[in-house]
Amino acid sequence: MADYDALLRRSSSQYQVLDSWEATLRKLKDHPRVVAPRERRDGHAQRFTFEALLGRAWSSSYVIHGVSDPSGFDAGLRRLFEAHATDGIVEFPYRTVALVFRTAPR
Repeated sequence: MADYDALLRRSSSQYQVLDSWEATLRKLKDHPRVVAPRERRDGHAQRFTFEALLGRAWSSSYVIHGVSDPSGFDAGLRRLFEAHATDGIVEFPYRTVALVFRTAPR
């Protein structure tokens, strides 16, 4: 995931301006109208062939709108896939964070 993140940061002008999920979560929790925030964390993973990974990458708005060198990005993605695939599959582990809270009246 670190290598994929680095590829996105090098290749996409749109990805570079996104807040991390941690920063977004912190902003939500720190908002003055958020009352009694609770969170639950869980993990899951997606498994991709190269074609599926390519589709996953290009379905992201920060790739479709932010990558100015599509063939270079695809080549970089191919190198990452070949470096990390096992039996023709790469796995993306994800951490899901659900935040539940009440909002204070204005």
